[in-house]
Amino acid sequence: MVSAHFEMLRRSHDCDRCGTSIRPGDEYAAVDGITPAGDLRVLLCTDCAAALGRFLDGGDGGDRDDDGAA
Repeated sequence: MVSAHFEMLRRSHDCDRCGTSIRPGDEYAAVDGITPAGDLRVLLCTDCAAALGRFLDGGDGGDRDDDGAA
């Protein structure tokens, strides 16, 4: 299960995928996933959230531009 949350950060956090700093007021994605060990919440910057969206839509989710170059 994946769900999106829209809430204001109170302090800076790092993107769980790439490490980019997400500061209060920045756009970000909060993803809740249910793992075998329990719940997991990760914060993603907008670029990593877009890559996750592409992956979930059947793409590779990699960091590639339109011509396929890395």
